[in-house]
Amino acid sequence: MTPETDAARHELMAFRQRRTVAGRFETYCARRSRHFATRQVITAVLFVLFTQITTLDVALLVLSLVVLADVLETSVLRRLSRQPPTAARLPSGLRLTGVLAAFQALSILCFVAHLTTAGGEAARSLAVAICLAAVFDAALLLPLHRSASIARLAILLIGLTGLFVSAFIDLSGSNRAETDRLVFDAVAVGLLMAILCAIVTNINRARQRSAARQAVALEKTHELATTAAALADSRETAHRLAAVAERASDSIVVTDRDGTITWVNRAFSQTLGYAPDEVIGQDITMINGPETEPEAIDALLAARRAARPAQLQIQNRHKDGRTIWIETRLTPVFDEHGTPTAMIAVERNIEHIKAREAALAEASRIKQAFLATVSHELRTPMNGIIGNAELLLSTPLLPDQAAMVRTINDSGEALLTIVNDILDFSALEAGRLTISPAPFALDACVASVVQLLAPVARRSGIALRLHLPPDLPDQVVGDGGRLRQILSNLIGNAVKFTDTGSVDVMVSQVVGDDLIDLRFAVHDTGIGIAQERLAQIFESFTQADSGISGRFGGTGLGLAISRQLAEAMGGTLEATSTEGQGSVFTLSLTLPLVAAENPPSRSSPEDTEPPEMRAPSGSKAPAPPTALAPTMAQAALPAARVPAANNDMPPFAGWRILIADDNATNRRLLGAMLKDTGADLCFASNGHEALAAFREEVPDAILMDMRMPELDGLAATRTIRAEERASGAAGVPIIALTANNLGEDRCACAAAGMTGFLSKPVRRKALVSALMEHVVDGAAPPTAAAGTGMS
Repeated sequence: MTPETDAARHELMAFRQRRTVAGRFETYCARRSRHFATRQVITAVLFVLFTQITTLDVALLVLSLVVLADVLETSVLRRLSRQPPTAARLPSGLRLTGVLAAFQALSILCFVAHLTTAGGEAARSLAVAICLAAVFDAALLLPLHRSASIARLAILLIGLTGLFVSAFIDLSGSNRAETDRLVFDAVAVGLLMAILCAIVTNINRARQRSAARQAVALEKTHELATTAAALADSRETAHRLAAVAERASDSIVVTDRDGTITWVNRAFSQTLGYAPDEVIGQDITMINGPETEPEAIDALLAARRAARPAQLQIQNRHKDGRTIWIETRLTPVFDEHGTPTAMIAVERNIEHIKAREAALAEASRIKQAFLATVSHELRTPMNGIIGNAELLLSTPLLPDQAAMVRTINDSGEALLTIVNDILDFSALEAGRLTISPAPFALDACVASVVQLLAPVARRSGIALRLHLPPDLPDQVVGDGGRLRQILSNLIGNAVKFTDTGSVDVMVSQVVGDDLIDLRFAVHDTGIGIAQERLAQIFESFTQADSGISGRFGGTGLGLAISRQLAEAMGGTLEATSTEGQGSVFTLSLTLPLVAAENPPSRSSPEDTEPPEMRAPSGSKAPAPPTALAPTMAQAALPAARVPAANNDMPPFAGWRILIADDNATNRRLLGAMLKDTGADLCFASNGHEALAAFREEVPDAILMDMRMPELDGLAATRTIRAEERASGAAGVPIIALTANNLGEDRCACAAAGMTGFLSKPVRRKALVSALMEHVVDGAAPPTAAAGTGMS
């Protein structure tokens, strides 16, 4: 605020303060006390005159009363003018000064009464003049102190009236000339009173008009001072902003409403190479790069038309022709009426960000290609190792031979787990691993995991027990495969890290109207985890201590993946442990319920479960898990042909199954797995051979490898589907058989028209189940199975 503005503001505030009740009272006090000396001079003159018509002692007495009243009032008024009363004490100040005004008027009236009494008719004119002067003075003070002025006026007018009344009484019976003269005097006094009233009214109105004009003048002065200060501040601010904008590292472009450039800063010229005079007056579109997406240009134009902010990434064209990626932030400027007048674009060069994004995208592409290659190249030989070990275990072997083959199989399974963990962790890091909710049987899902790990627990000599609530709902909605993955990791860890004792899987529930809160707690009596390491076990590549990997194996990814999967499903995974006594891992999930119209029948636990899986008394034992997984949707394809079945024949007796795989070991392994099923097997080593075999005689099912030379499985499948649609033939079931196990691989198979998905290494049971699921007519959709079906 400038000194001029401050002075104008203070003057305006002082004027407004004087116009308040308190302000007018202060003015009254100051004005009455200021004229004290003048009144005393008049009193002295009157004293001299009064002594000529009365005795000295009477004159002294009467004039002393007048002076005393005036001194008393003036002393109080001066004190109040120096120390104005507060708002709370203002009413009492007004009353006090009103009483003093009345007392002062009474003293004047007393003087007038003695003057007329002592001087008679000759002194009456002087007495009337004194009263009129006092009335005039009181009337002038009426706007400042209304109650005091009215009190003074009332007393003086009563006294003046009394003068004439007493005169008429004295003249009763006198000659007519004296009476007429008194009447003329009364009329003259009335006229003087009217004139005084008019004069006082005009004076007060003139004061009001003057005050109003003064108020307007002061307000305008303050407004002008404020405006001048604002303009000065605005000029200073504009100067500073211009200096900042000119030195800013980001390009700044100012345009009018139509998009014509009106100003650019130095950074704009440095970034795009145009001098200011080369672009000012040009349309802003002149700097748009040809590679800028039309949607981005449309968004900018829409923001400009609507005068609203916008932020997006576009390409600008340098003067030398090259393009530069920039991030622009468009901001409208409005006038005092809210009308948009200009647009300011702040543009930042993001070439380095785009380069980094491109590098990251390329790195991600390379990483995915590497993972896909690793997955394929590892699963292909593992298919031969695990598949042949599984087949070998089904043949008569000496105990030592069986133990060695089992070791080979277990080692292959452990290596497969590591590969799966790495792929899952990579998918989670990239945000590509998805959750696919679908109805599934909760008890079957949990029981399948326990059944799978029961042989491992039995070989280790520990008890593995499952505790299910007796009223567990038949079905819930969720990703049963991911739940099975988490439970497999938790229960598998519990079995692996427990030397003696037991592992208990306890399921509890709180059922609502539409939701169920589930709690899966895995208790073990194993080695436990130190408290200082407990918080780290869910981190990637982290285990409870450095010796665990060497003693028990593993990557340290299982728990990290399990927690991320739990959180992706809206749940939590926590752990408590006491070193040397065991651990408890708790998975909490909330899942929607499925109303079961026809709940599936449940087998007796004594008939379906091994002894170590039977639930304790009071708990519900689970039904055996279904071994198949959901099928892959196949749009616009007729139903599959189904060969006749005979219960006395092998499961695939009379079926013609085409196996297309470029790896001879895989073809030989698959043939061995299906050798005793009664199926008629034919083989192809690439997509062209598969198409030729399909055209020669349409098979009942095809096992199609994704990656094959010359023509891969996806292209071969698309060709088969096209020929089926062209001829109106029934769609033959095509089950993907591949070492690729990434999510996009499954999607690619579904898009090509495949009806199922089997990832390598392939187990004989999963292979047979998949064929039964996708070929046998009337097969009920299964609930879950690891490694089979399309997700």
